[in-house]
Amino acid sequence: MKKLFIFDGDGVLLDLWGAMKSVYEKYTGTLLTTAEWDKVIIDFLHNPYPYAEFGRYFDASTTFGNLPPVKGMPELVNYAYSCGYNLAVITSVDNTENLVTRRSRNIWQYYGNKLSKVICTGRFVSKEKALQDTVKGYDKILFCDDHPKNLIISRGIVTTPIWLRNPHHQFIWDKLAHDGIEVAESVSDLRCFIK
Repeated sequence: MKKLFIFDGDGVLLDLWGAMKSVYEKYTGTLLTTAEWDKVIIDFLHNPYPYAEFGRYFDASTTFGNLPPVKGMPELVNYAYSCGYNLAVITSVDNTENLVTRRSRNIWQYYGNKLSKVICTGRFVSKEKALQDTVKGYDKILFCDDHPKNLIISRGIVTTPIWLRNPHHQFIWDKLAHDGIEVAESVSDLRCFIK
């Protein structure tokens, strides 16, 4: 049986929101509490367009290409690999050559010796086509993302869509019919899906 585990990049493999906070503080000249930062994230997720200028600022920052791994994820990726899974990443980074290169290097830095491919779909682009192309030839496919909309479109393409619960995306999850999607409360919860 050919097995594949597909991961999202930002928020699953790499700690986007934690690393982005200091860049946002520098951009605005304001230090934020955790609660204030959470409000900024929620506001952005409801309507990203007012944050477009900051997005360009973040993309140009050194932080963009140097996000740290999500705690426990390198060990989980190694475990999945040791259990016979091929591993791939589909991430929604803007698909300009510079950004793709920087994000890909960042992912390869922590996970590269185990991955078969890193696919950058482009910002605000559906992952559906990338998923369809990536799963060909596999019998068992796990797909982990922290954004519920990506999991909704993955149903029928992958055998097990898994939401790595992200409290910032809870309002999206609550609005969607999420039948057939598994939920992992933490990175360690993902181990139970790897068989």
